[in-house]
Amino acid sequence: MPRVSVIVPAYRAQRTLPRCVASLLAQTFGDFEVIVSESGEEPSAKDDVPHDRRVRILNCPVRLAPHESSNRAAAMATGDLLAFVDADAYPRPDWLAQLVDAWEARGGAVMGGVACFGRRWIDRSAHLCKFDKWLPAGPPRPLTDAATVDLLIGRDLFESVGSFTATLFHADTDLSWRLRQAGHPLTLIPSAVVEHHHLHGLMELWRERYSRGNGFAYLWTHWSRPTRLGFVWRIAKSILPLRLASQSVRVLRHAWRAGERWELLVTMPPAVAGLYAWLLGESAGYLHLLLAGP
Repeated sequence: MPRVSVIVPAYRAQRTLPRCVASLLAQTFGDFEVIVSESGEEPSAKDDVPHDRRVRILNCPVRLAPHESSNRAAAMATGDLLAFVDADAYPRPDWLAQLVDAWEARGGAVMGGVACFGRRWIDRSAHLCKFDKWLPAGPPRPLTDAATVDLLIGRDLFESVGSFTATLFHADTDLSWRLRQAGHPLTLIPSAVVEHHHLHGLMELWRERYSRGNGFAYLWTHWSRPTRLGFVWRIAKSILPLRLASQSVRVLRHAWRAGERWELLVTMPPAVAGLYAWLLGESAGYLHLLLAGP
């Protein structure tokens, strides 16, 4: 049996999945299998995906959310370690070797750095407002939350904390919080890099950020159980520039550390707009929950 099962959830990923799988098959660490868990009526894993004995493809004609697709693949995985990567991310050759080494030294869950594949200004803007916390720069460090674009965890630990919770939004964030609540370390390994391929335009980015912010409101409420006054304060901070300012400073700090200093002049304004779209989505979610009552 392989040491690692690499899980790739896919939905309408024809443009990126072949390159993703090819990048996985080029890893310097060889003891792994790849499980592509695709869903939807239009398969992504057609003839363009490299054929290799290490690659298994699971098909589901009904569309699944990414975390549902990942859970389905994890249940059929044979490795002691589970690595998760998005279908629109391309791991560098030493990606898996670095994650396995880090996991052996630290345990818990380890996440690698996320670089931007494209060079368009919209690519850089999208990357800063979505992945600034995980840019491939700096030393290994603790995380408060990780993303399944680039994550490795022991199979036993994954199952013991309940895998991905299908009833909640932001399942990777929810998993991260459950791991930390149970006392397990969550560590960023910036040098274990995947390159994320952004495919959307500016308006698509803002709509996606609004939707993701709206979903986060429900997850935060599930964990925080705020009072009505707590909802009002959270909405006020999100609509007013209080949280936007702190998040913008965070993005600037992370981008500066990653050496993306000159690009900030072009990419920061739409990135800040993406951050605000998230906050507006959050506020709409909180308002809905506040008006809905207990």
